[in-house]
Amino acid sequence: MNKNTPSKKKIGFWLLLYLLFVVYGSLLPFEYRHHSLSEALALFRQIPYLHLGAGSRADWVANILLYMPLGFLAVGWLHGGWSHTG
Repeated sequence: MNKNTPSKKKIGFWLLLYLLFVVYGSLLPFEYRHHSLSEALALFRQIPYLHLGAGSRADWVANILLYMPLGFLAVGWLHGGWSHTG
């Protein structure tokens, strides 16, 4: 392994850090409201299925861009680090 190639430990650190960022960012306008189970189920049943407007498409693109680095880091960590063979 080249000395400039990140180790599995370093990739794991960045993977964990980025995962925490993704979880934190996903929970950010988080407003907890207590509901009874029956009320929560009723609210869940009222969620509209899928309305793809322009705003929804932007959310899909943002989520893809958010999770792409997470996937690359996870693969790099599972593989044991990057190797540069040429």
